[in-house]
Amino acid sequence: MLKEHRDETKNFIERKQTRTGEEMEEDKDDAEEETLQEVKHESDHEDDQDDKPIYNPLNLPLGWDGKPIPFWLYKLHGLSVSYYCEICDMTFRGRKSFERHFMVPILAMKKKKFFLRY
Repeated sequence: MLKEHRDETKNFIERKQTRTGEEMEEDKDDAEEETLQEVKHESDHEDDQDDKPIYNPLNLPLGWDGKPIPFWLYKLHGLSVSYYCEICDMTFRGRKSFERHFMVPILAMKKKKFFLRY
């Protein structure tokens, strides 16, 4: 089986090396046409996918591709836990976003308003 594949490859390379310039141009044009048709077909297929609503029964946050992140990643980052900030009167998903919001200048102004120390 491997020998057959190697022989086919060898014959293909020999045919490719014996082609004239015109034959190479024809092959190049054919390859470009095939590529254009594939791209057109893929873009049509992608448009069909965009029309469908995203199935998100657990109300998971969306990832970079616009689809819900996997549930295990949701749990790993602690996004299932909500934290409430009494100063801002806001709820945050996950400890990281909750701690990050303390660096915002608006929160510092609110702390000063309530006479809270950093």
